[in-house]
Amino acid sequence: MRRREFIALIGGVAAWPLATRAQQPERMRRVAVLVGNAESDRVAQSWLAAFRDALSKLGWTEGSNLRIELRWSADNADKMRALAPPVGEILAP
Repeated sequence: MRRREFIALIGGVAAWPLATRAQQPERMRRVAVLVGNAESDRVAQSWLAAFRDALSKLGWTEGSNLRIELRWSADNADKMRALAPPVGEILAP
């Protein structure tokens, strides 16, 4: 084997782990939205549609690289507190 062939072979083997890492699927991100309105509220639905549209324009597509979790409290403060997880749970993967 010639020197140039050997260097090319070693270079290709060294780059192989980088190529493998680049082909892994994109990580799914999770966004939790706590809405103070009822799910049937048209204003809240309009806001949510605008929110999804803005995320889409930034490259975040629900179902491919983003999961949106909706929680509706229907103007009930006790229900809102119950739906909001403690801070430690928010930071957990």
